[in-house]
Amino acid sequence: MKRRTVAPLTALLCALVFLSLATSAVGSVFKTADGTIVARTDSIRDDLYTFGNFVEVNGLVDGDVLAFVYDFSSSGDIRGNINVFTYTADIHGTIDKSVRAFANSVTIGGEINRDVLLVGNQINIRKTTQIGRDLVCLGTTTRFSGHVQNDATLTGDNVIISGVIDGNVKVKAKQLKIYSPTVIKGDLVYESQNEMETDEDIVIEGEVTWNLPEQAEDEAASLLSYFFDFILFLLTLTTGFILILILKAHTRESAGQISSRPGMTFAVGFITLAVCTVGALIAMILIVGIPVGVILICLGVVLFYVGKIYVSIALGRVIFRIFRPEPFPIGVELIIGLIILSLLFHIPYAGGLIYLLTVLLGMGAAVNGYLVINRKCHEALETDTSESTTVQ
Repeated sequence: MKRRTVAPLTALLCALVFLSLATSAVGSVFKTADGTIVARTDSIRDDLYTFGNFVEVNGLVDGDVLAFVYDFSSSGDIRGNINVFTYTADIHGTIDKSVRAFANSVTIGGEINRDVLLVGNQINIRKTTQIGRDLVCLGTTTRFSGHVQNDATLTGDNVIISGVIDGNVKVKAKQLKIYSPTVIKGDLVYESQNEMETDEDIVIEGEVTWNLPEQAEDEAASLLSYFFDFILFLLTLTTGFILILILKAHTRESAGQISSRPGMTFAVGFITLAVCTVGALIAMILIVGIPVGVILICLGVVLFYVGKIYVSIALGRVIFRIFRPEPFPIGVELIIGLIILSLLFHIPYAGGLIYLLTVLLGMGAAVNGYLVINRKCHEALETDTSESTTVQ
């Protein structure tokens, strides 16, 4: 079968793989072969991370599953979360925690005990699907026939509902169709240019609210937002090239800290952010500490801004190494990584979390990079001193 090119949105979302690794446990199982198969009789007593052409998980994974592949399928027992970034995703079986899938085509048909987040072109939630908490879908066409025990938010061009939702439903679509045997136990609020199409025997126990989209205002706000995002992108890119030219050693070391010590970098970033915010607040309360508070605020702002640059370089490096082991110029890594991050920040619901993870990783990388460079300088100085003493 001839493989098609991965959709641009799906390819860009692979950056989440890198961000997720930042908080993963040490000792996880990594698979980078062309194909990965976990048979029904197999069990993995840890997290599973996979990169390749396809993945089939039919056995037990006693942890999270993270996959950046072309095809993903699961019918086994997953004791943690499923996070997939792929062209096609077919998820069945039992998932103890949450499912987050970013793909061109997503099919869900299993039992998920927590939340479900789906982003794609074609989304199909079958009647065998049981979702323990909330459902959020962003797709071109979304078909829902399962059971959600809490609220559902569905966005896309065409949304088709024929299942059971125990909570409230929010829909934003060009066309909404609700067919039998739909049961909505809460309120239905939908935004569409056209009134929804329904069967007579559907059940909606709450209120139904139809809102027309405010197209003109939305378009003007979107254009203005895109303009400012573009200006910010150019400023960040320019700053990144300046750092590469002036502080090349520190920039390389900081970006390297993210890939070599992600957990430590994340922890240092969290501590740095806490010190810059809480420390500045405490210092400002004490009148004599105002200069220290101002310094901490300025330091936090600088680290907050340049942190994205280090994460962008590290992200671009990870993406390139998936396809080719040879190193790329650091400037090219910065451009690719920054483009991907800029797009990821605009993903509904998940964008804010990605931004926070980026900030924490970036701040930690800047601090770790400085400490490593400083230590290397001291070691080099001590070595030179020792050699000079020996010669004398």
